[in-house]
Amino acid sequence: MTGGPPADQGGSAARRRRARLAALAGGLAVTVAACQPSPPGGQPSSPGDRPSSDQVRPGPGAVERHLIKYGQDIPYPQEVAADPAAYTRLPFDGIVLRVPASVDIFSPRAVDGSALLRDVSELPADLGDLERNWVRIAMLDELDWSDDALWDGIAANSAALAEAMRESGDPYVGVWFDNEFYGEGSSPWNYGEGHDPWTFSATDGATPGLQPEEARDLVRRRGAQVMAAMADAWPGLEVMVLFGPWFSAPASSPGPAEAGLHWNDLAWVAESTPPTTGPG
Repeated sequence: MTGGPPADQGGSAARRRRARLAALAGGLAVTVAACQPSPPGGQPSSPGDRPSSDQVRPGPGAVERHLIKYGQDIPYPQEVAADPAAYTRLPFDGIVLRVPASVDIFSPRAVDGSALLRDVSELPADLGDLERNWVRIAMLDELDWSDDALWDGIAANSAALAEAMRESGDPYVGVWFDNEFYGEGSSPWNYGEGHDPWTFSATDGATPGLQPEEARDLVRRRGAQVMAAMADAWPGLEVMVLFGPWFSAPASSPGPAEAGLHWNDLAWVAESTPPTTGPG
């Protein structure tokens, strides 16, 4: 089994998708133009300096792009099954779903593989253009990066989810990893004092007693452990990670906040501006 039926190689579905992506590219052209940094010398860009829609529209050999629905109204597969037309009439290539175990994958609680398979299998097999669907993982639990038994369990949970999606035969492509911490207590991403990520301490945070390099290496090993478990269960699995890019220097936090960029999150800037170099 694979994560879903093969992509349409032609016909009406492909034409509709191209039309949607062309409209999206036009919208991105406006965003790129609005966010483009000033040229050297500090003079603002003129309209003639801004990229046209042809410059931002994918060309031959470009990476394939998809429009995915993800909002506050994250549906369960059975909700989609109850009213599939409400979703298939939307202009998307896929949607992000949740299952009851979405909040248990990254936790000390072992998930039930048979229950996972039952839940993800509620998604209809034929959803028209909605061929690229995802199951969300959310983080609510404090996690000890040094606890081998805990991470063996998290890897097993992650593999169970990947296997359930693969075995369902429904149009899933992978895991939507919402790695923002929504729980109470110490965030797994707090490696030191305060709430800012990437501020290290030998005594506080989620990695007590470790120096920065040691903390990074440990967390990367845990990520590799989880990814290997999921890939073994479903070699074709795709993973979307939501958190980032962020300013890494804590001292930079007040600037974006004062400019209205709350949470110090620059992901939208990174996606909508051309590469820049220089000090700052």
